[in-house]
Amino acid sequence: DNKSAVKSLSSVLFGIIGQALVIGLVISVLLSLLLAKAMVTPIQNLTKAAERVAAGDFSSKPSTDAKDEIGVLTKTFNGMAVKLEKTLDDLKKSETMRREFVANVSHELRTPITSIRSYAETLQETPNMPKKTEQEFIGVIVKESDRMAKIVQDLLMLSRFDAGSIEFKFQRFSFEQSIRDVYNAMLLEAQKHRHNFTIDFKTPVPQIIGDKIRIEQVLINMV
Repeated sequence: DNKSAVKSLSSVLFGIIGQALVIGLVISVLLSLLLAKAMVTPIQNLTKAAERVAAGDFSSKPSTDAKDEIGVLTKTFNGMAVKLEKTLDDLKKSETMRREFVANVSHELRTPITSIRSYAETLQETPNMPKKTEQEFIGVIVKESDRMAKIVQDLLMLSRFDAGSIEFKFQRFSFEQSIRDVYNAMLLEAQKHRHNFTIDFKTPVPQIIGDKIRIEQVLINMV
């Protein structure tokens, strides 16, 4: 009887141990799955975020409140994405400014070239032109050549063109004389198009301080 009782007790005990092992194994597997999910999910989110950033999409960034290594990695990634987005925006703005700058310079070069050609052709076609008029025409050609050289210099500065900043050369000069120079530069072209182009100062024009060449270019663009 004692032997039967011991065997029965052993059988029950082994059954309990077996059940405990099975339950422990199931719990271990579940905990492992939960832990794996807790670790894998943030990494998957980071991977997807990296793919979006690589495609140029910065609209959504992974978020986490975790203080562990995954949390640190996520915060580092978000910081990198913000810096990358800002860098790309700056590059786009810089490229846009460069294109606009080249387009403006190309457009502004036409005016002095047209003036030089007009005055040079008139000199060529008028061999008996009065000496004084001839000297005035040559003076306009020289001034327009200087203006064109300044525009070309601005174009060469494109390599140092940074965030829209460009150097200005401020000096005191006669604004009235600048207006007269612009008038003389545009006169023949206006006459070719049969425009009544005159200049008339009602009051004295004071001297001003500014970038002479660029202010004259603004006047030319207005005309």
